[in-house]
Amino acid sequence: MKKQLHIKYNSQESVFIDVNDDESITISLDTPPAKLLKEKGKIPKTLFRVEGSRWRDDEYFYLNWLEKEVLLDDIIMIQFKEDDRKATPLTKVEKYIEPEKECTFCDKKASEVKHLVEKDFMARICDECVKLSQQVIDEKIQSSK
Repeated sequence: MKKQLHIKYNSQESVFIDVNDDESITISLDTPPAKLLKEKGKIPKTLFRVEGSRWRDDEYFYLNWLEKEVLLDDIIMIQFKEDDRKATPLTKVEKYIEPEKECTFCDKKASEVKHLVEKDFMARICDECVKLSQQVIDEKIQSSK
């Protein structure tokens, strides 16, 4: 027996999802605000989604099991239980590929500069911006004498 989510949408066949230690599952009901839509008077679709993430062998994946438009009076049942039913195949799996790191000052990619100094995931500066910064500082020091 394993931990599973059983999800039934109206009278359609249930979706069975194995709950794994290296996966995160998100169940959402998404209704975009109608006033943000460009077409006035258009009623936005409400979507029921079952999606998630997987971290396995230093790789990150986006997962999707279910995405359906939901109408008024639709019935969605979710049950978390121990069971041994065969898991429903994923409808989508996308491997996340980390974008190349960039200088936060000039936006040049690491491959476009000689050196990229990284303080944390938000602060990076390339050798060219360091040189430019040093020139600006030197000029300010000289003009203040």
